[in-house]
Amino acid sequence: MGRQISWFGFTTRKQRRRREEHDRRQIFPFGEAQREAELALLRQLIELRGVRDNDLLYQLVEAKDCLVCQEDEDEEDRLQRLQQWLQSPLASRFPPRQLLCFLALAELEQGMEDLTALPDADAVRRRAEELRARWGEVLG
Repeated sequence: MGRQISWFGFTTRKQRRRREEHDRRQIFPFGEAQREAELALLRQLIELRGVRDNDLLYQLVEAKDCLVCQEDEDEEDRLQRLQQWLQSPLASRFPPRQLLCFLALAELEQGMEDLTALPDADAVRRRAEELRARWGEVLG
């Protein structure tokens, strides 16, 4: 019984760890240094009391997910995913301008070749304002 039987959907601990590591590399391709740098940047951008680091990182991951085109997905589907994220209970804790900071950071870091290309807080704020014009109707 040590092997996986795919039609039961069971995975071994080793397979789960491998999958989690793969997901972590997708979200933070430059590893723990990127995670820490983005977290420090988010702390500068998001000024809410009682917000934990994990809440900040979770919202960033959600924003990154909204920017990735899924298979067989058109712009309308992406817009719907964006609306679902923005209306989720955890996202509703953040003002719309701060949610746009998550989205701006996720967008600006796409195609980054190394951590030196990570934007600063001012660049993220400027991009968030540009996105506000584009996504204003989604934010309501």
